[in-house]
Amino acid sequence: MRTYILYISNLSCPSCVDELQDALRKLQVVKKANLDYVQGTLEVMTSDLKQVIATIKKIEPDSNISQDEDSLPKEHFFSKEFFLLLGLFIVFIFAGGIEYIVDNMHGENSFSHKDIIDYVIWFILAIIYLIAGRNVFKGAYQSIKSLSFFDENMLMLIASIAAIILGHYAEACAIMLFFSLGDYLESRAVAKSKNSIKSLIDKAPKLANLVTSEGKVEKVSPKDVAIGEVILIRVGDMVPLDCEIIEGTSHVDRSNLNGESLPAKVVVGDSLEQGVINLYIPLKAKVTKKYEDSRMSKIVELVRQASDKKAKSERFITVFARYYTPIVVVVCLIVAFGFPFIFGGTIGEWVYRALVVLMVSCPCALVISVPLAYFGAIGVASKYGILIKASKYLEALNGVKFIAFDKTGTLTNGRFSIVDSKIIESSDIPKGYETKKAFLLDLASNIQAFSNHPLAKAFRYKLNALNVSDVKEVAGRGIKARYEDKDVLLGNASFLEENGIEVHREAVISSIVYMAVDKKLEAIFYLNDELKVDTLEAFRRLRKLGIKNTYILSGDSEAKVKEIADELHSNYSANLSPEQKEQKYLELQKQFNVKSAFVGDGINDAIVLKRSDVGIGMNNGSDVSKESADVILTHSLITLPLSIKIARKTRTIVWQNIIFALVVKLIFIVLGLMGVANIWEAVFGDVGVALIALLNSMRVNAIEHVAYKKGQELDDI
Repeated sequence: MRTYILYISNLSCPSCVDELQDALRKLQVVKKANLDYVQGTLEVMTSDLKQVIATIKKIEPDSNISQDEDSLPKEHFFSKEFFLLLGLFIVFIFAGGIEYIVDNMHGENSFSHKDIIDYVIWFILAIIYLIAGRNVFKGAYQSIKSLSFFDENMLMLIASIAAIILGHYAEACAIMLFFSLGDYLESRAVAKSKNSIKSLIDKAPKLANLVTSEGKVEKVSPKDVAIGEVILIRVGDMVPLDCEIIEGTSHVDRSNLNGESLPAKVVVGDSLEQGVINLYIPLKAKVTKKYEDSRMSKIVELVRQASDKKAKSERFITVFARYYTPIVVVVCLIVAFGFPFIFGGTIGEWVYRALVVLMVSCPCALVISVPLAYFGAIGVASKYGILIKASKYLEALNGVKFIAFDKTGTLTNGRFSIVDSKIIESSDIPKGYETKKAFLLDLASNIQAFSNHPLAKAFRYKLNALNVSDVKEVAGRGIKARYEDKDVLLGNASFLEENGIEVHREAVISSIVYMAVDKKLEAIFYLNDELKVDTLEAFRRLRKLGIKNTYILSGDSEAKVKEIADELHSNYSANLSPEQKEQKYLELQKQFNVKSAFVGDGINDAIVLKRSDVGIGMNNGSDVSKESADVILTHSLITLPLSIKIARKTRTIVWQNIIFALVVKLIFIVLGLMGVANIWEAVFGDVGVALIALLNSMRVNAIEHVAYKKGQELDDI
């Protein structure tokens, strides 16, 4: 079986999604099917794509399906459908005005042609009813074929036909016209919500300059370029795939990926990620990853898949919608045919009241607006370099009250330099070296070249290639190796002590790497790292959001961690192994007893990231930590408080929609049963509430229009 991503537009209604999804999942050729109405995507694992498409077309004959989103018909707000519905609305208002004038004239002057005028108006209303309701008729026909009687098309059809039977022709016409108008505006609102994701897709390069074996340059789709092939990156070009420079030196703009506006110098051997822009000199590069595995493509895919794991409120709405409509329909039947015998009155009177209740039985206001709010928020967050892997993590961010941080690479730059060293024994200088220090630095650099740890990158003093072997890294502790039949250890004090080497722990404000050769301490290296420029501001903003419980968990020395913790007004624990870091985090989680998050970037942070309520990884971190994280900050730590603010705003909007829709619908149900509300008002209770909820959901997109600047007050974001 193979997994496909299909793009689908023009589905008849949001509540039909579950029916279509269930039908696909029942197919023997389908192993998995996830349909997202808001995004208009279907992720399906199947052995027969043709049967899947045929099933979709059988249930949704008017839907458009494609594996390429750009090939779908473009959705414009001012389409032919818009002008048709607008024209019908104007004619409807005009016909209503004529009827009102004629009725008044009849009352005063015995207007003799009133019957003729009435017939003409009824004819006009019938035309409006048939044209405006054509999509409803199609949808209802498909519902009857699939024995699904509780979708919005069936409900609107039943309500309008019942109104006609009761002689309320204008109300029947209004049901179809306003429902179709509302449905059109809802679809445009959903389309607009996709813009944040579409902007990410539009940024992705569409062409690559492939260098052929004959040396010619051909423009091809990046999807057709294989690993190992050579591409030319001209000045001003966006890098189309992840690659490695093989010819040329230039500067690149990485602001698309990490928000860094300053150009960065790149030389032969440097890696370039898809999405960066070449600024000065043409480059030749060898492709290292396929298009779908390259950086920007992965980001887009990550954001697209974020709605697969739904938030609790989304799951609540899904379950609620499944039972709400059938219950209301049953209530309507009881009201129409049972209440006349219980409370008296005519069947016609109670049927009309039941129609009012039926009009508010469609849960579209919630089915669309709640997922739309989460989807929009995830899209907006991605524009600021905040990649949220699922809406449930966005919801979890809202409740975070305690945050623990890794230090190196998260709060600090993670770019260490050796500021001092102590050679324990300076005699026995190997041949070819003037000092013992030069030899030990060389040996340490040869061994640390096998590690990606931030501390290892400080050892860049390799003068000679030494024959080191059996290199083994112990995460969060140190590294072992063999050199000329000697055991060499590099790491923290605990690592050396565990291996039987006595270490005198030094209380200095530096990160320390101890070096031992054949069970004998030979050198101590002192490394320094600095806070990132925005770390202080990020902590200030977190405190302003009410998050005052912060904790630094680090494997670094006590003195160094304390210095940084004091500067950030944070609690801390130092000298922690990965296992101790996990244990300490779980103790703090139990102590504070609130929803918590952990922010880290290293391999040794992966365990804690998985155990936290919300794991937050840094873009500069390891692939393991990014895989374990629920949220990834691709720009900087300053976006952490922004992500929490987006989460809180989204949560507020979601509950505003839920409460508003349920309260209004409940009011109309009560007023309808009492005979106070009429169908005109019930139309507002259905279509109007849905549109208001949608517009409210789209308020989350307002964040994207506010320029983000360093030092800007949090309340302004």
